[in-house]
Amino acid sequence: MTGPSNLETKARHVQATWARHCNVVLFMSSVRDDGFPAVGLDTKEGRDQLYWKTIRAFQYVHQHHLEQADWFLKADDDTFVVLDNLRWLLANHTPEAPVYFGKRFKPFAKQGYMSGGAGYVLSKEALRRFVEGFRTQVCSHTSSVEDLALGQCMEKMGVRAGDSRDAAGRETFHPFGPESHLTGKFSKSFWYWNYCYYPIVEVCGRLHASLPWYPLGVGALAAFPSSPLGLGSWAAFIPSWHPSGVGAQAELSTGPAVLASPWPGEVVPWSRPGCQVPSPQASKTPQQHVDPA
Repeated sequence: MTGPSNLETKARHVQATWARHCNVVLFMSSVRDDGFPAVGLDTKEGRDQLYWKTIRAFQYVHQHHLEQADWFLKADDDTFVVLDNLRWLLANHTPEAPVYFGKRFKPFAKQGYMSGGAGYVLSKEALRRFVEGFRTQVCSHTSSVEDLALGQCMEKMGVRAGDSRDAAGRETFHPFGPESHLTGKFSKSFWYWNYCYYPIVEVCGRLHASLPWYPLGVGALAAFPSSPLGLGSWAAFIPSWHPSGVGAQAELSTGPAVLASPWPGEVVPWSRPGCQVPSPQASKTPQQHVDPA
């Protein structure tokens, strides 16, 4: 999801990095741009127009691309997604089930809803039901708060809010930039604590966000909003976190992006000063690779 003023400053970097790993990529804007290219949705721009854009984007995808994919990811132009890990997350689910995944918040909807910040992914059946909800007027544009309004429509249409956490209960979709989850500390009065559907895991007083080790496989980093470092920086940084199988660990590195060795042996986990973490066991299974974006 993007806009005319963001095509070169934001969307171009999405196009050059993680979007290259999608099967089908569509950039949705208010105005058609054949040069980029971007689909014109004939809406206005602005945060209060985001739900209209989302509705029309999914209607367009349903009409023109329904049979080209099994899962349909909506992400803004400031989001970074690790597609290998998202595919792994979805591998145990069928696209014919009415379900969608993301960072689950709990207020204002019985089953909660997925935060728009890290994006969310709909099964094929969820997409069908969302579009059908507007065709039958079961759903309507009742609010400009896109993620909540979409979640309320999903609930009405019998689409389940799925659990995207890993086996250890760690989140895989993140609403803030990576540096916030890696180094930030949120006050207990911060709204995030009350919005999270699942308990927030902390390590050494910080939000866990799958740290101090980062198992980029089952229980994987799936999506992050980008940060002041920019998408290009994270495209270089993230592949150096070795994607792995169940139980294998990953090393955080600020060095050049390189592919992980298929037999990394024992990996020393990254930690903050004063934060003691146990060393993981050596992996006995070859690790998967993520191509540098």
